[in-house]
Amino acid sequence: MVLNFETLEDTKTNDEPYIYLLPSFTMIAGYHHKLTPDLAQDMNKARKEAEEFASGAYAQALAKGDSLPPDERQKIIEQVSRYTGLSKEIIDEADLRIDVRKFTHYLLIDQKVRVGRLDARFTGPDPNGLLDTQFYDPTGSATGPPFTSVFNNYVRTELGYKTDMPYNVSAQGSSLGRGIGDRPFKDFPIPLRRCGKRL
Repeated sequence: MVLNFETLEDTKTNDEPYIYLLPSFTMIAGYHHKLTPDLAQDMNKARKEAEEFASGAYAQALAKGDSLPPDERQKIIEQVSRYTGLSKEIIDEADLRIDVRKFTHYLLIDQKVRVGRLDARFTGPDPNGLLDTQFYDPTGSATGPPFTSVFNNYVRTELGYKTDMPYNVSAQGSSLGRGIGDRPFKDFPIPLRRCGKRL
């Protein structure tokens, strides 16, 4: 459960998600055999190394922004490449900041498939091609149809619910706000605290 979306939603002034995501990218890259052999042989060790790097040298490099010296920048590019399995060119072009969309797009680009966002074990070709397309998650293509079929069967046969309305698996396109009040990120502890005071 996410209580503060600032940890997930990157902006030009928020580098936190990049730091928190890097160890997950390491584990995903290991699953898809994209790590160097020394990292791949012990994934627990690789994760710990990635966590230390992400919260240490990587976080410091991102905080330096444009004042990061070129030689230090190159070392960070090499380390991010090592822990993500992505090419140094992609990391350089992304200004050291690899988000979920870039990672899932480029990790297996040599195989012309994308990695699942919700479940990185799933891969699949992007139906719109590989270059400059909207975000595509093969997880939904693999899990959505069976889930919808089972759910529809359950509510109609077991529960006896009858309707002609379509069942929407997700709330895509909903009118949920991006933030609360003047805060740019959804931050649920504040409203939850307010609810607790009313009880």
